[in-house]
Amino acid sequence: MTEAPDKRASARVQPFVVRCVIVDGARRLPGYLTDLSATGAQVTVEGEPPAAGAPVVVEVRLGRDAAPTTRKLAATVQWARDVPPPPPPSFGVVFRITEEDRGAIEAALADVRRRASQL
Repeated sequence: MTEAPDKRASARVQPFVVRCVIVDGARRLPGYLTDLSATGAQVTVEGEPPAAGAPVVVEVRLGRDAAPTTRKLAATVQWARDVPPPPPPSFGVVFRITEEDRGAIEAALADVRRRASQL
């Protein structure tokens, strides 16, 4: 069986597991980013995931500083899987963010890659 080519425009770090909160209208869903790139992410949530096409905000702390900043990253849901455990519900997002936020994501990814290369 041949594997489908990866259509992502940006390299991703997987696994990249960090807590987040997904703001979907009035709902606030606790979850985890389970992979991350400068242009999007996969998210695993507790509860029903947002529908494909929904605008959401991903609230996540990036960086290893003593006081990391919580970023509020606007995104659009590209796909969603709502299946009974295991695995937990997950979905993919594409970010709609500023260059400053993209730079913060790229810096966090560079730090993860640097630390992984030292193992």
